[in-house]
Amino acid sequence: MQNLARSAGYSDPQRLTWAMEARMAPDWQATVTADGVTLGIEMTPRARPA
Repeated sequence: MQNLARSAGYSDPQRLTWAMEARMAPDWQATVTADGVTLGIEMTPRARPA
């Protein structure tokens, strides 16, 4: 798995797993609003939080 992750350009197998899971749900995001402040998070196509 380590070799596959490196070959695909990921730093470790966990990031490769996250990227593959993110492709299954590409529109994943979450938004929370509290006291007039809105905070959102989403996964990039490379499985990085943004």
